[in-house]
Amino acid sequence: MLDVSIAHRTEEISLANIIVSLDLQKAVGEKYCFENKIIVLDNTGCELTLALSDKHIPCIDELRKMMPAKKKINIQILDADGILSLFVKLYDLFGAYRYR
Repeated sequence: MLDVSIAHRTEEISLANIIVSLDLQKAVGEKYCFENKIIVLDNTGCELTLALSDKHIPCIDELRKMMPAKKKINIQILDADGILSLFVKLYDLFGAYRYR
């Protein structure tokens, strides 16, 4: 397994100021992001910033193989509930989940 603390910059974040975007999800692939519970926070020519739970860190090896060699991957760790709330924010366009 990849030692994330050495290979990538990781930090824990809060959900308060995160803006999620379907366009950013396409940088990795919406289906891949959904299956691995990844939220793409930023994508520039040289850096990709992701939010994911510590349970899904092993998928970073796969992402590294998919991205250009010089592209840096920054990881921000969220708990599973935090990731779920971001997915609800991203895909629950009409607020149906909030009213259940």
